[in-house]
Amino acid sequence: MATEKKYKLSYFDLRGRGEVPRMIFNYVGVEFEDKRIPFPEWPAVKSTFPLGFIPVITTPDGTDISQTLACIMYMGDEFSLYGNNASQRGVINCVVISMKEIHDHCANIAVFLKEEEEKEKVRAILDKKIPIFFKYFEELRSQNSSSAFLVSKSITIADFFLVDTLEFISAAMPGRDFLADYPKLKALNDHIRGLDKVKEYLATRK
Repeated sequence: MATEKKYKLSYFDLRGRGEVPRMIFNYVGVEFEDKRIPFPEWPAVKSTFPLGFIPVITTPDGTDISQTLACIMYMGDEFSLYGNNASQRGVINCVVISMKEIHDHCANIAVFLKEEEEKEKVRAILDKKIPIFFKYFEELRSQNSSSAFLVSKSITIADFFLVDTLEFISAAMPGRDFLADYPKLKALNDHIRGLDKVKEYLATRK
């Protein structure tokens, strides 16, 4: 009997850009291969991926999906985490693209930049952008106050991306409470992190 094929997530042995897909796979309860590539092995396997970088999700039919946002948007569609209509999906896309922008700046601070002067320049960018984005997210939460989630009546990829990005901001810029002026966003983050499947994953992840 042939072995049933399953999803595979290929990424490095760290959280980073692989964390939202891992969180989603665990939340929906779908079995997947968490392929963690050690850094020393990366040069030898880099050329085997479509664009030469990761994360990559390989679907059960063998399709490789590259680019972080493409992976997450695919999962939203595949696992019904993408809102109820095109308008909601448009808003969800806006949220995750905005969160990805913040995430990338935080990665520069935490990982890629070595000079403190360069890190300060990125912090200054975040000091300007975060209030703009968070004000919008807070307004979205107010508009969707009849639901427990950011955009739709049920959880979406935007909610997962919010949790991960807020965590990354705290790691890159410790000691600063960016949610102080956004109580609805703070409550939403606490709510998502408190969901049984999310809470279990966060408590047991690598």
